Amino acid sequence: MGAMLELEGIDTFYGRAHILSKVSFAVAAGEVVVLLGRNGAGKSTTLKSIIGLVPAASGTIRFAGERIDRRAPYEIAQRGLGYVPEDRRIFTDLTVLENLEVGRQPPRAGAPTWTLEKLFALFPNLAERRSQPGGRMSGGEQQMLTIARTLMGNPTCILLDEPSEGLAPVIVDQMAAAIRGLKDAGVAVLLSEQNLHFAQQVADREVAGVAARQQHHAGQAERDREPAQPQHASAVEQAVDDRCEDHEQARDEAAVGRRGVAEPPGLEQVAHREHESDDGPHAQGPAVETAAPDGAGGGRREAEAGRQEREHTVDRDGVVDDHERPTPHGGDPEQGDGRQSPAHGGGV
Repeated sequence: MGAMLELEGIDTFYGRAHILSKVSFAVAAGEVVVLLGRNGAGKSTTLKSIIGLVPAASGTIRFAGERIDRRAPYEIAQRGLGYVPEDRRIFTDLTVLENLEVGRQPPRAGAPTWTLEKLFALFPNLAERRSQPGGRMSGGEQQMLTIARTLMGNPTCILLDEPSEGLAPVIVDQMAAAIRGLKDAGVAVLLSEQNLHFAQQVADREVAGVAARQQHHAGQAERDREPAQPQHASAVEQAVDDRCEDHEQARDEAAVGRRGVAEPPGLEQVAHREHESDDGPHAQGPAVETAAPDGAGGGRREAEAGRQEREHTVDRDGVVDDHERPTPHGGDPEQGDGRQSPAHGGGV
C-alpha cells in the first residue's frame, strides 16, 4: 500500500527555536498513525508544518505523491488534506448545519463522499442538535462538529490535533469509534495525542519523539510484545526537575531547622537567668518538653530545657555540683518558691 502522506527530514523553527529535527514518517491510506508525547513534544507543530501554517525550514512533505511543503494552507486543503485544530475554531453563532455547510467541497476522485446523513450516523449527537448554535454545545460536541465540518470537504487524509483533550470518558469512546469509522472508509488519519489509552484504541502505529533527533516507531504487534516504557525527559527538563528537587530539599531542611532546638544561650544570658532565679517567680524545677509552635516562644522554652539539662550533667567524679543540683523532690514549683535547697553531697 503506497503512502498517502510522507514526511522526510523535516526541520521546523519558531524564530531561533529548533522545534522539529529531521522528522520522517509516512501514513498509508486507511491507516491511523498517532504522534505520541507530552505538551511541548512537537506534535502540534508537526501537523501545522504539514498543513502549511508553520512552514518547514527544510525537508520534504508529499501528499498523494505531490510535494506540498512550499504551498499555502488553502492550496493544501483544496487537494484533499483536512485539518482539525486543537482549539476547534467553530462558528459559535452558526447552527450545526450552517457550520457543516461552511466546510463543504465537491466530491473528489479516490476519496469517500460525506453527506449529512453519513455524518449524522457517525456523530449521532450532532443529529439531535442540528439547529442548535455551536456556542451552546458541550466541548465534546464541538469537537465532533469540527471533525464533521472537515469531513464535509471529502478529504483523503485528515489531521487531528489532540481530539480527546478535555472530553468526558463517554465522549472519548464515541470519538474513538468515529476514528475507526474513518479508517474503515479508507481515510488516512494522523492524530497527535498524549492520552496513551485512547491512542492504543485507535492507532495502527505510533511515532514518539518527533521533537528529538531519534524517533521511535511502534506498530500494534510491537506494543503487544513489549510493556510500555516510561518516557524520559530531555536534558533541559531533567535539569529543571533536579533544580526543583534541590529547592524543595533546602526548604524542608530550613523548616526542620526552625522547629529544632535553638542555639545555647551565651554566658551573659545564663548569668542573667540565674540572677532572676534567685529573686523568685521565674525559678522553677526541671522543665518539661512540650510541643510548641514555631517562633520565639517555642525557641525560648526549648532553650530553657537545654540549659537545665546541662545543669544536671554529672562531673567526672560522679557528683552533682551544689549550685547545679535541681529542686529536691517534693518541692512545688507551681507555688512560686523555686529556690534550690542546699545539697549535702551525694552521688548520682
